[in-house]
Amino acid sequence: MSILKRHLGKDPRLSVVCADGDEYLRSLRGQQFDFIFADTWAGKYRLLEDALVLLAPSGLYVIDDMLPQPNWPEGHAEKVADLIATLEQLQGFRVTKLSWASGVVIATKR
Repeated sequence: MSILKRHLGKDPRLSVVCADGDEYLRSLRGQQFDFIFADTWAGKYRLLEDALVLLAPSGLYVIDDMLPQPNWPEGHAEKVADLIATLEQLQGFRVTKLSWASGVVIATKR
């Protein structure tokens, strides 16, 4: 957090929040965002619909860790596959999968 704040903390377009992901995501109901980087279970798995509803038209929803990782717990590969399939079937979204770094998926809301 200190590195992030040091380099980007003065940018008025950025809000840095350290909070419980589920609680924070639920507290944002009714708002819209142009960019969502969901790096927690809340925004990827548990509350996916809540996260996607917050995305503004033409906004970007970005997730990482979508390629197999040696530290994944048993059954996690299936969760990832289900998540990607869910995103690809969403009406009103375009999804791009990138085999880059840990595996990035970008969805944009039409």
